[in-house]
Amino acid sequence: MADEGDHIDPLNGLSSEALREQGNTLYREGKVNQAATIEPTDPKPYSNLSAARFEIGDYRQCIKDVSNALEIPIQDNSDLRKKLYARLIKSCLYIKDIQAAEANCALLGDHPDRARLVAACTACKAASRTSSLAVSNLIRALPCYLSTLIDNPEYYPVGHDKACSQVDEHMLRKAVKKPVSLFFGGIGDARNLYATLIETARLETVYSRPPKRKYHVTINDLKAPALARDLVMFYLLDDLAKMKSSGGELETEHCTVIFYLFTASILPPFAARRIQDTIKRVEKALGSDEDLLPWIHINNDSRDAILKSLRYWQKDLKSIYTVAKMVTMSNDYFNAAVAKFIHQMGQTKHSEGCETEIKNFRTTGALWPPASVVKAHEPLLQIDRKGMVGWKNGKEYVCQHGEVNVTLTDEASTESRRWDWVYGVIGFDPFENMEALYELTGLPLPKNQTLLYEFVAPFFHRVAQSLQKLRNRLTVEMLLGEVSGNLDMMRHKLLDRNQSFPHSYDRIHLSNIPQLPPKSPQWKNVDEFHCEYLATNDRDLISKVMRTTVPELPAVQKQKAMVARFQSMLHNNAEFIQSLDPAILGHIGLEHIRDMDPDVLRKSDVRSLTSSDLDDDDGSIHPSLVTDIPLTVAIVLPADRGSHGWDTLIYAPLNLTIFIRLLIHLHELGYPAHWLSAALVQILEDEVTTSARPPETSPQSLAEARRENPTKRLTTAPFVTEMVILTAMFLPLLPFAVITTTLPNVAHIHEYKIAFKVMTHFKDGLGLPVFVLTFWDSELAETVLGYDLDGFPEMRQILHPEGCTRYIPIQKEKLQEFRQQGLKMMTTFRWNTRDSTAEFWMHEDAMDTMQRSKGWKCAVLRTDRWEFASLSVRVSGTKKCPVRKGRRWIDWEEES
Repeated sequence: MADEGDHIDPLNGLSSEALREQGNTLYREGKVNQAATIEPTDPKPYSNLSAARFEIGDYRQCIKDVSNALEIPIQDNSDLRKKLYARLIKSCLYIKDIQAAEANCALLGDHPDRARLVAACTACKAASRTSSLAVSNLIRALPCYLSTLIDNPEYYPVGHDKACSQVDEHMLRKAVKKPVSLFFGGIGDARNLYATLIETARLETVYSRPPKRKYHVTINDLKAPALARDLVMFYLLDDLAKMKSSGGELETEHCTVIFYLFTASILPPFAARRIQDTIKRVEKALGSDEDLLPWIHINNDSRDAILKSLRYWQKDLKSIYTVAKMVTMSNDYFNAAVAKFIHQMGQTKHSEGCETEIKNFRTTGALWPPASVVKAHEPLLQIDRKGMVGWKNGKEYVCQHGEVNVTLTDEASTESRRWDWVYGVIGFDPFENMEALYELTGLPLPKNQTLLYEFVAPFFHRVAQSLQKLRNRLTVEMLLGEVSGNLDMMRHKLLDRNQSFPHSYDRIHLSNIPQLPPKSPQWKNVDEFHCEYLATNDRDLISKVMRTTVPELPAVQKQKAMVARFQSMLHNNAEFIQSLDPAILGHIGLEHIRDMDPDVLRKSDVRSLTSSDLDDDDGSIHPSLVTDIPLTVAIVLPADRGSHGWDTLIYAPLNLTIFIRLLIHLHELGYPAHWLSAALVQILEDEVTTSARPPETSPQSLAEARRENPTKRLTTAPFVTEMVILTAMFLPLLPFAVITTTLPNVAHIHEYKIAFKVMTHFKDGLGLPVFVLTFWDSELAETVLGYDLDGFPEMRQILHPEGCTRYIPIQKEKLQEFRQQGLKMMTTFRWNTRDSTAEFWMHEDAMDTMQRSKGWKCAVLRTDRWEFASLSVRVSGTKKCPVRKGRRWIDWEEES
């Protein structure tokens, strides 16, 4: 007699075990539908199939398979029945069908996950009632970056990188289906946009005859003066594009004005007048829309801020920005920059040419105009160029007759900074442009020239010629604000902009990316660069997650490999590809395959099916998930960078919100929701088991990145308080539920403000995004460590999950106790410089617990040097308590 596990099916005489094996074989061969019908009287095949569906993230089909299994009689309180209902509820939660999940919780019985599942339903139900403005509120209320201790961002009007095009042959070889879309974050002086225009016009002569393609460029900057300055430049370039390239006097004068606007801090009077005339023209155009360039688009929010800058530049600023002071600061910066370059690189900074002008610039701070302009507008300057060095009265003449380039000034910085800071920021080396405008653009470097003008002018002539060809098919959208916030708002269609404009881009360029090898001493190769800034040097992973081509990887080889991978998936599991979310299929141009015969689909060439270019994506629908824990560890515990100058590395400014944002991005790429939720729950419940370790080298070395550490549990306790409130606030935006009991009720999340009355002595690096808030129980610290943490030099070791300090012998068990019970970190806060206050969100229970104790303190900690940037303040609930409790999160949503 067969036992219960070897049931004989009366329909075909085969045992259930044999039928299940048949089903498993069919499933492995991609014959999902056949596997599902092999045994209609036993729930186990459907159960196994639902488990497989669940594992690959096909939750909707998993729900159907579980429902089919439950239609077959199963003992009411059996483990299989509980397991099926648990899987059903989880699948509903991972697609956020909260009503179905909640309805099935009553049938779950005493399953061990019952409390978690019920809590997840409750949290999602509460989140679903939040305002439709939840996305915009999150973007406005929660910064993406660590805070600086300067709440007015610095204005960098002049770039230092080499002008580089963001279009390539690959883009223009594609069929003309939609505009090429480019996004420039931190546009600065727009040199990379100008290089892109030049290269686009060149490539069109090769790949686009007659030219039909349209181009949409979004330029973004955090500072309105940067966009205003670029806009003035655009008007001058548009005028130059309309002139006949005759090389006449008018064209030379116009190009000279462009040269001075782009490169000089001190202007000759005629150039200053022309720039002022253009500023007035642009202001009038923005105010009336009558003379606005047809290829420029500015939304209302950005327009008002740009207008403010244009009007500021028209004020009499001579009493604020004196030419004499500007010359002094410019010379000091220039000489220091040259000396630093020689010290670091062991060679002179500038290429051949302009030697005499450079020597003159060291004393006068002025750049020389072309001879025809000197004759027409500066007759007192008609001296022999060779005699410029011996020009004894040069500085006096410049101070008397020159004018400050007002487009380098920022009203907000002027109001909130010391003057020496203002002058110092606008110092730059104009002679960098001798190479910076040519090295990566492919343009021939001018030869045998003696003036900087003779290097810069040919570049902008090419820009104007390119603009002349493209301006009728070009749209330049100007957007003010923080890059990631604007991209998030675009993505959710919350920005005030033309909805026909792109919400995703063919290429995104971000400024302030460190220089890659071979010129930079920090980076021996591209993999080291990736280790430091992407927390991995795995090229395949970078390509999948970043949706980009990793440098040094041949594009053709990548495309062939991607097509082969997707073709294999189609051949082996056509039904699964067809069952994917329509949005995913639509993204790769395969939405129409859902209705095709699977057998026909399996035999098809994927390149003949898609309506999109396959190399827009790497074709990986459900790649193996590499945990996000290494990235989180690198964010919260970066290596000590005290040995580096603040300008030798770009600081990774991310706070813990990036972890949740990354989970949303990975979900869009096709990573199963339960993988992503599990990674988050590990952190929330302080149950992280990983081989990741905090970085110890800076920049992170390849040897450290490739080291195979043993897998072990690492505590995340100091960061749990912040992560739980961030998760609760982001829940309306998360495309899946988080199955945990740790999420608080958002109605009890409040905005708090802490005032720090006395800052410590240091003042350098206040503009770096490296600051976090540290709360600690001083009484527990004295018990465990032996003394309080005020001024403690080993904070990174205290936070390090494996750490111990060399200053005092502390048992690791004691340190672990302190991390779990006496330490809380907040990476997400806003700083107000005027009253030295930090504003952040926290659950009231956490704050109340700290305030009931007499021992809890708070201080500002900087994570580049791992030293305190403020004196500590007590957060206990006394009358003199510096902590102020503000509005609730849900109140803020209602106000919005």
